[in-house]
Amino acid sequence: RLIVDLKLARKHVNGPSAIYLFKFEPTLLKSVTLGLRVLEATRKEVLALVYNPPLEHVEVFQVETDRNEFKLHRKKIK
Repeated sequence: RLIVDLKLARKHVNGPSAIYLFKFEPTLLKSVTLGLRVLEATRKEVLALVYNPPLEHVEVFQVETDRNEFKLHRKKIK
């Protein structure tokens, strides 16, 4: 998590809440976790990004449900 002055952010309003985006060095991103209900289009977009510079070092995980217990697993897919 980055701590940056809010004045340096670009504000995007999408729905009832504001979203603030900051530029950061790609090397700081270590992994991405895709949730259970991620859209297939989003999944493909993320995977396309992490197989190319400058994000080829990023690990990608997919969350899956357990077949027998009430719990989640984080499975590495890249």
